[in-house]
Order: sequence, then structure tokens, then C-alpha cells
Amino acid sequence: MAEEHSQPDGYPIDGATEVEPASVETPPPRKRGCLRVGCLIVLGGFLCIVLAGRLFSLLEPPWRLATGWWSFLARWHEAGGAILWNDVALAGCLLLILGVGGHSFARWIARSRDFDGWRGGTTAKSVAGLLTASVAGIALLGIAHQVFWIATSKSRMTESVWRDMIQRSETRSRLREVSTGLEAYLEAHGEFPVGGMFRDDGTPMHSWATKLLPFLSDETEALAAGIDLHSPWNSDANREAMQQHVRQLNVKRKGADKTEDGYATSRFAANSHLLRSNQAFRIADVSDGLSETVFLGDVRFRHKAWGDPTNTRDLTLGINQRADGFGSEFIGVATFLMGDGSVRFLSERTDPAVLKALATPNGGESAGDF
Repeated sequence: MAEEHSQPDGYPIDGATEVEPASVETPPPRKRGCLRVGCLIVLGGFLCIVLAGRLFSLLEPPWRLATGWWSFLARWHEAGGAILWNDVALAGCLLLILGVGGHSFARWIARSRDFDGWRGGTTAKSVAGLLTASVAGIALLGIAHQVFWIATSKSRMTESVWRDMIQRSETRSRLREVSTGLEAYLEAHGEFPVGGMFRDDGTPMHSWATKLLPFLSDETEALAAGIDLHSPWNSDANREAMQQHVRQLNVKRKGADKTEDGYATSRFAANSHLLRSNQAFRIADVSDGLSETVFLGDVRFRHKAWGDPTNTRDLTLGINQRADGFGSEFIGVATFLMGDGSVRFLSERTDPAVLKALATPNGGESAGDF
């Protein structure tokens, strides 16, 4: 019987050559899964923001209806509202006369019918019921009026804070672009542009916006090259150029984008006290300070063409007070570009004296901490 020879572990049997095991390399970690997770997180966050904005928009009307009285009373108090105590006293006296007279009359009727059960509490309940019915009738008339207004008006029911925030940011961005162009204009000319150029016979020629076009962007510079400054802004030679929208002067808000004649409008107007007709102010002429002098401001109604040399307004008329003055759709404020290039929000309840100080470039007034 043949003797079997055992071989130590790790040695080949029957003369076979040793084969080195192939080295196993660990594959690099796959990053594709992390990338997908990151994309899903970003997409989910974006959807959450969009859905939250929509949810706020849906919840805002019932919230306004539920809490509108408190905000109304707060605005009324801030505006200096006061209780007319003389009218309150007169109403109290009339109510007392109604109660006493009604009670006496009811007692007389009851006695004439041999009924002695009429009491003061019955009179009080009757007067209270009469007042409740009167107030309810007035309230129903008011509700009917408001429902009719909601059904026929083109205005939105509520002022959305979310929408306001987006539009404020866009307005601020546009005015900062105009500010950059204004700085370049001042550096090139050493003075502010005129508010409007007119011929000696009163023919309107061109506006402050036309003068700023070469300094706003490459697109507006090319647009300015096609404008004939020796012809009126609304002449046939300039019609095509004046129908082009200037992005820096427009914000996506309510109002017509073009006039009835087809000219592109501007959502901003110049301060008529600084940008005057055929008169250019130098920086040294603004003795009140550039940071306390308004250059441009928001316009809510009656938007004019950006090429119209009459596109200026008077800040002393107030904010959101007149259709031909400055104003905006924002809640209680309007946006303004100051002479130093800063963008400021001014409340519609700003003191008229402060507005006058901000409007005049050399009136000597102090705007204070506005």
C-alpha cells in the first residue's frame, strides 16, 4: 500500500506550480448615491418653500377677516384717531331719552288696558333689541356693499406680505441699477441730468431717462444710439426707440406697460425740485446734502412714457395722497432713490415738513432722522 505523503499547507501538490492569488482592490466609494440624495434634498426644500408660500396665500384672507378689526384700530390710533366724546355724550343722552320716553309710553298703554305688569327690565330689553336690529341692518348694508365691490373691483382683496417682499426687492434692485448709471453720469458730466429738455417755443424734446440711457447698460447704450436728440421724443424718427422697454425703469406690477400711443412707460418719476426743465444742478448746488435729497421715486398711477420730458412729480404733494404724486402698491410705504445713490423706503405718513426737506436740494431744511 503506497504511502501517502501529506504536504504542508500552502505548498503545491504533485509538482504543481504555486499561483499567487490576485490582489483584490477595493472599489472607490460611489458618489452617485450622495449626489442623488443631495438633489432630492434641494428639490424637496424648494417644493416646501413654494408650498409654504401658497399655503400662506390661502390662509391670508381668513386671517385678515378674523383680525382685520385689530389692525384697523391700530392704524386708526397711529394716524391720530380720537374718540369724539361730544358725539358719544349726545348718543348717550338720546338713548336715555328713548329709554325713559319709551318706558313711560309703554306704561301708559299698559294702564289703559288694565295691565300693570310692564317693568323697567322689559323696556331695557326692548331698547336693546331695537339697537341690535338697527346695528345689524347697518352691518348688512355694509356687507352687501363690500361684496358688490369685491365682485366688481379689479383690486386685490388683501395686501400680501409675501408679494410685497418680492416686489420691494425687485424695486430696490432696479433703483440700484439706475443709481450706478447716475454715478457714471455724474462722473462724466459733473452735474445731474435735466428733468426735461424743451425748446424755446415749449416743444417737449427729451427726458432725464433718455440722458441716462448710455450709462445704464450696453443694451440701453445701443438704444440711445438710435435716438435723434434733435427731434422731439414722440416724433416719427424716435417712435420705434421710445416703444422699447427699459428694464431698469420697470417693475412687474399693476399698470399699463405702454401708453395709449404705444410708448413704453416708466414706473419711476423724477423729483421735480431737483431735475428741473432745462436746468441741471451740480453737486455743489445741492447744499442740503445728496443723502437728504430725493432723485427718483415710485409711481402708482398715471405712468408716463420714459421718454416723456414731463415725467417728474412733486414730493411735497405727499405719498399715496394724489394720483399725480408719488406712491406705490406697497403696504404704507414707497421706494425712493436718493441723490447719493442709496435706496430708501418712506412711509405714506411721513411729516409734510420732512417731505419738503427731502424734495428741495437747497432749501436749507433739515430732514432729521427720517
